[in-house]
Amino acid sequence: MSTASAVKAHLKEYGGIIEEYLGACLRSGTVPESLVQAMEYSLLAGGKRLRPVLCLTWAELAGVSREHALPFACAIECIHTYSLVHDDLPTMICAGDVPPVTNSSTMPRLFWPETVCLPRHSP
Repeated sequence: MSTASAVKAHLKEYGGIIEEYLGACLRSGTVPESLVQAMEYSLLAGGKRLRPVLCLTWAELAGVSREHALPFACAIECIHTYSLVHDDLPTMICAGDVPPVTNSSTMPRLFWPETVCLPRHSP
């Protein structure tokens, strides 16, 4: 197996583990359904999950079990997603102004106005 193939396989394997854990975390509390949907839309939108994969990989290289490192790895992904939502959401939207007029399916446009500000400040 080539190095590139091994890396792709590693990303796919760990990415699946991370996706499953993130999904379970979002559904584990008493969060209103509309807020869960907004958080899932942003957090589970897909991607390489490179940051949490690197966290898990380095933890395992240091002798830390995957089970112990997984919450930290997923926290890194949550912080990254928070930063993306925060950057896409101007302050004026949270003040009650109209949502941005675009054809894209951004989180603010889909979940306006009740839950648009909440996912960026949810645990």
